[in-house]
Amino acid sequence: MSTITLTSNFSKNTGLVISPGELKRNYLYGITESSPFANKLNLSFSDEDIEFYIRAAQKEIENYLAIKLFRQVFWEKLQFNNDDWRTWGFIKTNMMVVQPLKLEGFLNTTKMAVYPLDWLSAKAESTDELYDRSVWLVPAGNTGAVTNAVIFAGLLPNLGYLNAGRIPNYWTFTYVTGFNKIPYDVLQSVGQLASISLLLIAGSNVLGFPGLQSQSIAIDGLSQSISSSAMNAYGTRIKAVADQLENRMKNQRDIYRGFSFAVC
Repeated sequence: MSTITLTSNFSKNTGLVISPGELKRNYLYGITESSPFANKLNLSFSDEDIEFYIRAAQKEIENYLAIKLFRQVFWEKLQFNNDDWRTWGFIKTNMMVVQPLKLEGFLNTTKMAVYPLDWLSAKAESTDELYDRSVWLVPAGNTGAVTNAVIFAGLLPNLGYLNAGRIPNYWTFTYVTGFNKIPYDVLQSVGQLASISLLLIAGSNVLGFPGLQSQSIAIDGLSQSISSSAMNAYGTRIKAVADQLENRMKNQRDIYRGFSFAVC
C-alpha cells in the first residue's frame, strides 16, 4: 500500500507568533548563518535556538506595549478610586478589555460585593484590534431590581469607601484580553527584534570563530587574506533594522498602550 508523507514547517500551539522558518525567510534573507568552519564547530543556529529569541522578543514587546499577544483570560487586583467611581462609574485596567467576566470587591481578604455580569460594559469593535483599558459599570440587564442586583457580604459593605479616596487592591477583576488575530505591525516588530539578536551573533561569527575580524593563509609564497569591514559584519543591516523598529515602536506605544495612569 502506498503512503503519503506530509512535511510542514509549522507546529500547533507552540506559543510563537512567527515560526523559525518564517523568521529566516522574512528577516534573515540573504544571511549566511555561519561559515563552514562554524558548522564544524556546531555553531549554526537550530530552530530551537531561533525559537528562544522569538519568545524573548514576544515578551519584550508585550512588556513595552502592556499587551498580551494571544487571546487569554487575565485577572488582576486594582485600586478603588472614589472620584472615578462616583463621577464616571468606571475602573481602569492594565490590559485591554475584550470581554469582562467577573468583578468582585474586597476589603483586605474579606469579600464585600459581587457585581452582576450584565452590569459590566467594555468597548467593542469589528476590527478586533484596539480595546479600552477600562470597564464601565452600568446597572442594567435582567437582574431584577437594581438595589438587589449586587450581592453584598459583611455587616457594613459600604463602610470602606464612604470616606476613603482610594482603597488598595479593592477590585478583583477577571476579563478576556489579547488578540484573536495579531496585527501585522506588531508581528513586524517581533520579527525585527528577534532578528537583531540573531544578526549580532551571526555577524561576529562570519569568519567561523567569534570575534575574529581577519583571516590569512600563506603557502609557499602564495597568500590569501579575508577581513570583515567592522566589528560586526552585519552592523549596517542591524542599524537599519533597529532604526525602523525604534520609529515603529514609538507609534505603537501611542496606539496600543495610550496614556499611562500612575498612583500619586
